[in-house]
Amino acid sequence: MTANTTLITESDRLILRTVHINDLDAAAAMFSDPEVMRYSFDGIRNRTWVSNWIQKNRVYHKTTSWGFGPWAVTLKGDDRFVGYCGFSRFDDIDGKPETEIAYRLVRHYWGKGIGTEAASVVLDYGIRVIGLDRVIALIHTPNKPSLNLASKLGMRFEKYIHFHGQALEVHYIDREKWSSLCLR
Repeated sequence: MTANTTLITESDRLILRTVHINDLDAAAAMFSDPEVMRYSFDGIRNRTWVSNWIQKNRVYHKTTSWGFGPWAVTLKGDDRFVGYCGFSRFDDIDGKPETEIAYRLVRHYWGKGIGTEAASVVLDYGIRVIGLDRVIALIHTPNKPSLNLASKLGMRFEKYIHFHGQALEVHYIDREKWSSLCLR
């Protein structure tokens, strides 16, 4: 693990840790890939934005009352940034506060189960360690891979909303449903 990072959680193949400025090259490449950013709110991002995102998230993780944010996804045995997965807190999603699970991977790592594995371990961490009672995913309807990932996590469609000027689906899972899936 990179010096000055904190291990958050891990799975069989992955380590999720706090982001670090050493992640800048790989993260900038990911955030500037038009296919990776196809369903983002604001499109591709430049290197300066990514550097600010890394610094903001390092502070955000330490200073917010809930203590979470997006975390770097790395493969065990290789500390290279391959994407991020973590939580965002919103004060008003259709009239109420919500915690969203968010994820994005470098395109080379798509289709290998890494997104599902990362999201699953992060969701488990959020519910069991942080104590979240409910987690949502905000997904553009044409984004079939994200819809499939939400389904694999046991998330259920709740409703359509408009958020940041975009039409999105809200999928959710609560503590009770997650616990029942983990007992199988």
